[in-house]
Amino acid sequence: MRCGSVERLHHFGLCTNCAWPEVARGLLTGPDGAVQPAIEPVLVALAATDAAAGLNWVARARTQQMLAELAIGMCPVTHQFLDGLTPNGAATHLRAILIQAGVLPARDERLNRLESAVERRIVRVKEPAARKILRSFATWYHLRRLRTLAVREPLTQDQVVYSMNSLTAAASLLNWLHGRGQNLATCTQTDIDDWLTVDTFSRSRGFVSWAVKRGHAHGIEVPPFNNESVREVFTEHDQRWSLARRLLSDSSIAVADSVAGLLVLLYAQRAVRITRLTTEHILVTQAGVQLLLGEQPIAVPSALGELIMELLHDRSDATATGPDDRTWLYPARRLGQPLAPRDLLRRLRLLGVSPTLGRNTALMEMASEMPAAVIARLLGISLNRATRWTQDAGNTRPGYAADLARRRTARPSPQQG
Repeated sequence: MRCGSVERLHHFGLCTNCAWPEVARGLLTGPDGAVQPAIEPVLVALAATDAAAGLNWVARARTQQMLAELAIGMCPVTHQFLDGLTPNGAATHLRAILIQAGVLPARDERLNRLESAVERRIVRVKEPAARKILRSFATWYHLRRLRTLAVREPLTQDQVVYSMNSLTAAASLLNWLHGRGQNLATCTQTDIDDWLTVDTFSRSRGFVSWAVKRGHAHGIEVPPFNNESVREVFTEHDQRWSLARRLLSDSSIAVADSVAGLLVLLYAQRAVRITRLTTEHILVTQAGVQLLLGEQPIAVPSALGELIMELLHDRSDATATGPDDRTWLYPARRLGQPLAPRDLLRRLRLLGVSPTLGRNTALMEMASEMPAAVIARLLGISLNRATRWTQDAGNTRPGYAADLARRRTARPSPQQG
C-alpha cells in the first residue's frame, strides 16, 4: 500500500486510488510498450476521474476493446477521431470524460447525431433532383435553426425528433410522388390530398410550405394537424387523485419516479421538461419547498416537498464521475447527460401514469380556476397555449378582464364629471 489508507485492496497490495492510474496506463500502452504522446492527455484525464468508477468501467470487455484501439493511434485525439472508435458506447463515455477535463471542447451530441441521421434520410430519396431539394431543406430549414439553438443551450430530444420526423415525411413524400410519376413541380393539391391519407399527422407540412416559398412547388399546401380540440382527460376525477396518493405514500416506488409522476399529475409537466430539471429548479425557503417550472416559483404541498428533498439528498449521495453529473435531478448513466425522456415515460407507464391523460387533466383543472397569464408564468408554457386551455375549460376570466378594462377606459375621469 502506497498511500497509507486503510481499505480493501484492489490488487497487488494497492488500494483503488493507487491501482487506477496504473491500470489506465496499462490499457493505453501501445505495442511498443509506451503510451503515445498523442494519448498522454487521455491518460491524465482518466487518472483524474473517480478511481472506483474508472476501474468498474475498464473492467468491461467493450471498454478494453476501445482503449486498445485508441492506444495504437498516432494522431491527436479529437471528436472526429473518437467518432471512428468502436464500440460507440465506450467511446461516448470517454468523450464525456475528456470534455470535462478540458481535453476536448464541448460538443452537442444530439446535434452531431442529427447531422448523421439527416444524411441517411437524404440518401433514401430515389430521384437525384428531389434528393438535392431535400438536402437544401435539411440544411437551411432544420440544421441552420438547430445549430443556432445549440449555441445557446443543448438541444432537447423533442427538437431532434421533430426535425427527424419532418425529414422522414419529406423523403417519403418525394418518393411517393416519384412512384406516381410526379415531382414537386408537377404535383397538384389533389396529389397532396391523396398523400395526406398516408401522412395523417401532416408531418410534411413544413417541407411543403418551404418548397412553395422557394419555388420548387406551386399551388399546394398541407393543412395543420389539429388535435387541440380533442383533449383526453381522466374520465374519473378520483382516478387522478388515487394515483397521486399512491405516488406520495407507496415507499416501494423509487423516489425519482414518484416525483416525476406527481409533476405530471399535479403540474402538467412533460417528460422532456422533467428530465431537464436541475438542482437549481428547487428552491428551499423557510415556508417550504418551491419549484421553478416557469418564470414564477410554485410552493408545493409539504408531502411532495419531502419527496423532492429526499430526491435531492439521493442525488448528493450518488456516486458521480464528474461534478456536472450531480446537477441533473434525473441523470443518465452517460456522464453529464440527463435521462432520456423516453426512458422516463416508460417508467411512468409501468406505474400506471398516463403522461398525456395526467398532463391534460392537470391543465384542464388549472385552466378552469386560473387566468391564462398565471398558468403560463407558473408552468412555463406559452400564453397562447394557456389561453386555449382556459377557453376549452370554460374559464370566463380572460373575457371578464378584457370587458373590465374596456369599462375602465370608457369611464369618465373625475375632472370630466
